[in-house]
Amino acid sequence: MPAAPVLHVSFSEIAPFVRYVQYITLDPAISGQYKKLYDHRLTYICGGCGEIQIGDQAYPCQKGDLFYWGPDILYAVHRKAENPLTVINIHFDFTQSHRQKKFMPPASFLPHFQAELITEQVELEDAPLFNKPFYLPACFQLERSFFLMVEEYRLQKLFSSPLLNGQLLSLLASIYRHLAHQGDSAHRHRELADEIMDYIHSNLDKSLTNRSVAARFSFHPNYLNRLFVRHTGTPLHRYILNTKADKAMELLHSTALSVTEIARSLDFCDISHFSKFFKERYGVSPSSLRAER
Repeated sequence: MPAAPVLHVSFSEIAPFVRYVQYITLDPAISGQYKKLYDHRLTYICGGCGEIQIGDQAYPCQKGDLFYWGPDILYAVHRKAENPLTVINIHFDFTQSHRQKKFMPPASFLPHFQAELITEQVELEDAPLFNKPFYLPACFQLERSFFLMVEEYRLQKLFSSPLLNGQLLSLLASIYRHLAHQGDSAHRHRELADEIMDYIHSNLDKSLTNRSVAARFSFHPNYLNRLFVRHTGTPLHRYILNTKADKAMELLHSTALSVTEIARSLDFCDISHFSKFFKERYGVSPSSLRAER
């Protein structure tokens, strides 16, 4: 049977579907058996130690470690009798297209694997780190999110499915931030991005440009813009304009200032440019909102 076509989407377009959540201690008696998934899996190590093999790569695992891989990838979990692995597994799709498929994880062992049951092959265009398996050690800050999903799946209360799907979307975003910010200088870069954002929010009444902000922090504008895109997903200049537009929206709703006064307070000398960008962001002109008051 031919492979399912690859779906190309952006992260903002995904609508995750949580199929199954497991919280289990793995039996060492069935250690090392090879399997493949029909969907995607996040595995968080709650305790114990062992080794997880994904494709050709083997990873040691212990409490706090996080793994991700997708369908049709060979994997095996090697467990130790003296310190059994306790894990949380979240099986999911990035879209809602195959929520009717009711197979129950874990996936079949290799002799019984049915490729036609694979749910989807997804390429995230703006989050490429999810397009291949990964391993993240010491993700203790994410543990609470995993246990919240375990509890929600176990209790199956009213609207449990949409709540689980929302929790997973938030978790995937947090994981991607963590993944994208790895590296020796990641902590300093995060601090710098936070400082830039604080500076912008505190100086909305000033003329803010890539060049002026870069000069304030003694960096080249191009370097600072790349850093900002990496940590926010938005170019620096666009972030400045978005933040000023958000402040304008706040002032339109909370003050009696005219559109012109608001624009000038945010250092927009060209009122038409201000109105055009505001409408681009919100779909309405600032003057129409002022007229509604």
